[in-house]
Order: sequence, then C-alpha cells, then structure tokens
Amino acid sequence: MRAFLGGIVFDNAINEKITAIQQHWDEYQFGFFAVIEKNNKEIIGICGPHHSEEEDIEISYMFFPQFWGKGFAQESVITTIDYCFKMLNLETVIAITQEANLRSCLLLEKIGMKHTNSFERYDAIQRKYKILKNEWQA
Repeated sequence: MRAFLGGIVFDNAINEKITAIQQHWDEYQFGFFAVIEKNNKEIIGICGPHHSEEEDIEISYMFFPQFWGKGFAQESVITTIDYCFKMLNLETVIAITQEANLRSCLLLEKIGMKHTNSFERYDAIQRKYKILKNEWQA
C-alpha cells in the first residue's frame, strides 16, 4: 500500500526504481538505504538522500504498512539527516510530502524541519520542508 505515493507498484516499475536507485549511487556515491528491523533483520523499507526535482538534496522514505506508526520512519529520517550534514557535509536538506499525508508532515515538523512552501505536483498539494545544518540538533 502506498497511500500517498501513487498506489500499488507493479513489477516493471519496481525494476525501474531499483535501476534508478543504483544509478544514483553509482553517480553520486549516496542514495537510498535499506532499513532493516534490528531483531529479525527483515527489510522494512527504504530511506535516504537523493537529488530532488527542487535542485536540493531531498530525503525520502517508504516503509511497508505493517511497520507504520512504530517510530521506524522517524529514526530513519533523523539518522539520514545526520548523515547528510556530517558525512555529505551538506548545508541544507529538504523533504517533500503530500499535504494530505498528515503523519509524514507531523514527523518532519517534530524533528525540526520547517514548512517552506506548498505546490501542486502529481495532482496533489505537496509540502516542502527544509532544515539547515546550523539548525540541526540530532
């Protein structure tokens, strides 16, 4: 289930996404990480920085529905922002989520990201969030 990311993804789109993720890693030496549940070593989602259509480095994340609401996204996003500032030495990180995805908006605000603007993309209102390196407190 991808309630705010376009619905069910079919095999051909999954293969295209995997190829794009690998190409991003090959070109930039960073990108999405697999998120693994510590106890059973199961992949529960992905999270990571990538080049955005907004000309900034964006953090995106997707988790399997059975792992929603358990703090995995928050832990992963915090770790990824920390990685962006400490390892990639970025000055700014953004995140974009649909306005209707209230849980994601709340998560981004809770960790200190600021809503900077809203815009329409993919037939939905998107909210852009931003945090600067000097504002970050992991």
